[in-house]
Amino acid sequence: MAKIQVSWRDNADNEEGFKVYESTDATVNTGDNLIAEVTWSAGSSAWVAAGSATNLTLTSSNQSPSATGEIFTITFDNDTTGTYYYGVSASNAVGDSAIAASSTGVEVQ
Repeated sequence: MAKIQVSWRDNADNEEGFKVYESTDATVNTGDNLIAEVTWSAGSSAWVAAGSATNLTLTSSNQSPSATGEIFTITFDNDTTGTYYYGVSASNAVGDSAIAASSTGVEVQ
């Protein structure tokens, strides 16, 4: 089993959340595995993450909504052998941004 960390910097100023995708090739798209959705929880005044990833946790450098420059990291377990690529899109009421994806794969053995 591998412990995977995916980090990204918030460059948006109008997002309501983020979507994190996992792919077996470098062309990460919305048809790939949606492993986590990060959303602002107004009741708790913090970002929260939920999704299909096992043992999913979220950390961020600020924990406030629309804090441009905030760095997010999700950590989760992956126990399936292969090479995986990860991508993130910002989302709001209008829709989702293009997916920013890593061109470097993570090998799970």
